[in-house]
Amino acid sequence: MKIGLIGTGIIGEACIKGFYRVGKFNGEMFISRRSEDKSAALADEFLQITVLDDNQAIVDSCDLLILAVLPEQTEAVLKSLTLRPDQRMLSLVSSITLGSLAEWAAPVTKISRAIPLPPIEFGLGPIPICPATPELDFLLDPVGVVVALTDEEQFLSIAVGSALMAMYYEMTSNIAVYMKNGGLAAEEAARYASSMMVALADSTERVNYDELLQMSEDCLTPGGLNEQVLFGLREAGWYDSLEKEMEGIKTRLSKY
Repeated sequence: MKIGLIGTGIIGEACIKGFYRVGKFNGEMFISRRSEDKSAALADEFLQITVLDDNQAIVDSCDLLILAVLPEQTEAVLKSLTLRPDQRMLSLVSSITLGSLAEWAAPVTKISRAIPLPPIEFGLGPIPICPATPELDFLLDPVGVVVALTDEEQFLSIAVGSALMAMYYEMTSNIAVYMKNGGLAAEEAARYASSMMVALADSTERVNYDELLQMSEDCLTPGGLNEQVLFGLREAGWYDSLEKEMEGIKTRLSKY
């Protein structure tokens, strides 16, 4: 299968590296030129990649078109292209519905939506896809945990959750900064904070929904340190603010 990718930003670049480095994909890929240095570096590392300046040339060269542009660019990009009915499209645009994609990408009918996260570069993280698309398992299974969905409302909830990456990194970095300010060497502070967060996140993979809801309580001892932080953040309304921001993201994504 020949792949075309329009929109070689952070996610697009991470997908390319994950497909080739981790997934061992060995087919041809045609990508857009986001910047001369980035495109050239990808083409130098992966000899199967051809960088093209014309999006139509990318479409003409591929069987699967991966779209990774900004939401506000999607309609204009797709309407400027002439696609073939035999092609398949995978949209990585978090907020554009299947209905809109089908309208703008006609006559293509085999369309799926997915939300890979940057760690796909290392073969890590969930890859929600809607609808389930077994034809793409060869590409996605090796680089993440595929979560097949049939409902776009479910997909919207996952898109909201994916907007919390920066918050997670900010929280981790705050822990490291606090430790550094307390006298720990910067590299040791970063190593401790990041490895602690990875270990805690890894432990949640082995629990079900009800167990996950109980995990914070299981960390508590009466009058203990974890209790002080958890209750303090609750009383400060931190979690209420988080839910409010998530609802705001849902409203923003729903407007497309």
